[in-house]
Amino acid sequence: MGIRSPFHADSSRRFDWIEIVALNRVVQVTALTHQGRVRSNNEDSILVGNWVRNAPMSKIHQWQFTLEGPVVCLIADGMGGHAAGEVASQHVASRISVALPNFINTNNIITTLHGINTELYDLMARKPSCVGMGTEVVPVV
Repeated sequence: MGIRSPFHADSSRRFDWIEIVALNRVVQVTALTHQGRVRSNNEDSILVGNWVRNAPMSKIHQWQFTLEGPVVCLIADGMGGHAAGEVASQHVASRISVALPNFINTNNIITTLHGINTELYDLMARKPSCVGMGTEVVPVV
């Protein structure tokens, strides 16, 4: 698993999008993911709060959050052309969603990300179809 930023352009016209607009003490989040014209499946996942999606979206989703605490959003970009990019991106987004309450300091975040990385390697060791899978993660807090 590679965890890096920022987004990269994709000539397949595939797109992932999260827009965050802060209005006073309210944040509006808009998200969309689609596999584009080249691939038959979507290898990317979106996380907004505890909502995770890794299937193409036929419409834009929007949320409004009152700023009582951090709002975590991310795109996990499954590595296209590699095995099981959709498995890696879904696993990372789902695990981060579950771990969010523990993201109280930098050390907890780093420890959690290292643990998720280890889980991906363990999954590759158990499932030959997943060997070489990976995802890039772009978070927004």
